[in-house]
Amino acid sequence: ALGGNQLRSSYWTGTAWVNLTNVSFISPGAIYWVTLKADPVTDDLQAVITNGPELRTMYWSGSTWTLSSMIDPGLDATAGRTVDFEWNSTGSIGKLVWDTDLAGTTLNQTTCSPQCSGAGSSTISTYGDTGRFIELYRNPASADAVKILAGRRDSVSTVDSNIGSFMWTRASSYTNYGDTALTTETVVGLGE
Repeated sequence: ALGGNQLRSSYWTGTAWVNLTNVSFISPGAIYWVTLKADPVTDDLQAVITNGPELRTMYWSGSTWTLSSMIDPGLDATAGRTVDFEWNSTGSIGKLVWDTDLAGTTLNQTTCSPQCSGAGSSTISTYGDTGRFIELYRNPASADAVKILAGRRDSVSTVDSNIGSFMWTRASSYTNYGDTALTTETVVGLGE
């Protein structure tokens, strides 16, 4: 990050680093989180950026970055990584999932095909506490029913922090995984 609202990227040619044009965000503010996920089929990349409370993505086509429009203006990004993206195992289509409100109790999702726009976003679930961290993982076995597995940690307290999981199966959208209901999470203390 440069100067709070600019992002610099470079790529390795095999012999040297090449700097690309900096990407500037409309709203000034600190860039809190950047995650980068590679399309399993092409050389494309999806970057997820939280700039202050704003959520945007950047798509790398193999030669240039394309910055998305603002997907959500109200993330609680200063408190944790409350957003993540993952590609489907067959590539070119992915899912973006994030805590939508500043209290961070509602998860939204949108499909990126391959770029993200926020159009068609929908609510997945409402959780019992403020989100603090979320991660999505692609299943490398494309024949399996589960395409993307996700984990979410809530609460700011390390003593009263809960971990839940959910999955995307493509056929049935999002469902809880290995937990009867993420809305009734159990308290997990240190050392448990």
